[in-house]
Amino acid sequence: MTVNITPNTIDDIGSFLEYSENIKLTNEIANYRPLRKPVTKHRPDESFKLKRKCRLIVRDWFFFAIWVNRLKKIIRSAPKLLEDREKRLEDCRLASHK
Repeated sequence: MTVNITPNTIDDIGSFLEYSENIKLTNEIANYRPLRKPVTKHRPDESFKLKRKCRLIVRDWFFFAIWVNRLKKIIRSAPKLLEDREKRLEDCRLASHK
């Protein structure tokens, strides 16, 4: 059986793998989702409160973006860290048996 793989197929597989990794993150990311909602109705008498709320909304979503990136880095590096740890443990076991 011969399988021909084109560069487009490889790109599609990469996109699918990234999508599947992001699906795993949804539960963890939901913990950091901002609770403040954007303001849709503006009142002229609440200009100071409205400006403050807008700043807080932007800040919350900025922190959310930072946490998403941190979680992605942690989850993507976890298998490598475990592999390195197992390798060091194996090296220690081999050194202790000599």
